Amino acid sequence: MTSPASLTSEFHLGFEFRYCCNPSALSATVRDVWCQLSLDPQTQRFVEERFEAPHGWFKTVAHAWLRRFVSDFDANGLLGAYPLHLLSTPQWRQLLGAAPVASHLDFGAGNGDLTASLSPLVQHTTTTERSKAMRRVLRSRGFECVSTDAHDLEGAVDSRRFDLVTCLNVLDRTSHPWSLLRDLEDRVGDDGRLVLAVPLPVDPFYYAGAAARAPIEALELSGDDWERQCSSLAHAVTESQSLRLEGACRAPYISGGDARRRLYVLDDAILVFRRTGGTAKQGRIRR
Repeated sequence: MTSPASLTSEFHLGFEFRYCCNPSALSATVRDVWCQLSLDPQTQRFVEERFEAPHGWFKTVAHAWLRRFVSDFDANGLLGAYPLHLLSTPQWRQLLGAAPVASHLDFGAGNGDLTASLSPLVQHTTTTERSKAMRRVLRSRGFECVSTDAHDLEGAVDSRRFDLVTCLNVLDRTSHPWSLLRDLEDRVGDDGRLVLAVPLPVDPFYYAGAAARAPIEALELSGDDWERQCSSLAHAVTESQSLRLEGACRAPYISGGDARRRLYVLDDAILVFRRTGGTAKQGRIRR
């Protein structure tokens, strides 16, 4: 792991992409496992391709019309709209290492864009997705996909446990984030890893049909800046004592744009936790 750099931004085509942070504002636990990333060729290529080909007015208006009846995720799935990028495959290797992963569970995989960037590191991936439209997209891309409630894995993947469990930009879009974390923890196999990606500062809500509502379980983190909220999230997860923080980084969560804006960018914390031993039911995440 490398020390976090204090420079805060990189710019490309007029957009700001943040990989660095203020290291003095991080907890020692996060700072000690920091993995410093930067804007790499695969990410630049995604940005340039999407910058040159945003959705036109027809898809932009169609999306707005569909949102009167369905969630943002369903509208995206139905239209094949707003491609996404978080980390490139080389960046995932830098964060997770080059050793192959036998089994991978990607919870709330959406359209599979983020799952696909992880695929070269993984021998087999199982995805879950609540949105029917997105499940159809995932299966068309060749991913095993099961339906699941937004915060409950029971029955979706039986009692299976996985070498790698990922939950990428879902925790802030579910009604029961802490219950979801407990379920995810239970799916991590012995010496397995859990990866969380969350845009910070956190702005949580979930969709009930087309309506956006406040979470039933409040996803509240300490501090009002990126560094302190990142540290607060890491502390909340490791309180369970069955997971320890193994890696952390900052990266832009990038969406292709539309007739209004060429790109949309959020500011993600990506945290890697390792199961420390014992059974999956020991040491529950509490909130």
